[in-house]
Amino acid sequence: MPVNYLRQLEIFVPESFGHRRVTIIGAGATGSYVALLTAQIGIQNIDVWDHDIVEEHNLPNQIYFLHHVGLNKVDALKNFILNKCGFEISIHKEKVECQDIRPGSYVFLLVDSMKSRKEIFENCIRGKCLNTSLVIETRMGLDSGRIYAFNPNSVKQVQEWTDTLYSDDQAQVSACGATTSIAPTASLLASMAVWKMIHHFDVNHGQNKTKKAGKDEEPFNEVIFQVGPENIFSRRFATI
Repeated sequence: MPVNYLRQLEIFVPESFGHRRVTIIGAGATGSYVALLTAQIGIQNIDVWDHDIVEEHNLPNQIYFLHHVGLNKVDALKNFILNKCGFEISIHKEKVECQDIRPGSYVFLLVDSMKSRKEIFENCIRGKCLNTSLVIETRMGLDSGRIYAFNPNSVKQVQEWTDTLYSDDQAQVSACGATTSIAPTASLLASMAVWKMIHHFDVNHGQNKTKKAGKDEEPFNEVIFQVGPENIFSRRFATI
């Protein structure tokens, strides 16, 4: 029985995504939710990279089941999405460092450390992503998060994103990038990150094409939120 996407078609039509691909680097607290949500809206061309296995402490804040413990995260994720959505994603049981990952139209950079974010971008994405429209990177605290979405082929946007990076020691102090996490924050962060992709695609390629109607509807490049109590800040980067 095929999945029926009828109720989302005013927002996102899976067929309109065409042959574009989504690259997800990291299948942990945020990445596992991002992969599932991306598949649930009907995008089938998904590549997920992660070398870790599922452990018991992953279960409270990631999508995995008890019977996944001991499996590679990407194997568990592939199985979950096949059973939930009816199709297979592409998986890579590798730690991304400097290999040719062939970035897709949308790249989610969802690794654990600030250092690895910068190294992966410099070694695997920068200068190798002419067909990439948006890089989406997230940082999570216990009750807060940050989402960055930028054009990797824009010198100014890359520089503005680079300026937001800080050391892993600072990440621990700020709680963004810290080891503490809870499922409601992880799932909220992932949902907001996937919406960045949906919004960008709708503005530039979707059936509405609001940008072409003369409206400034480009997604915000930086969103910072806190959920206890609720607070949100957003801004756009330079466009060149």
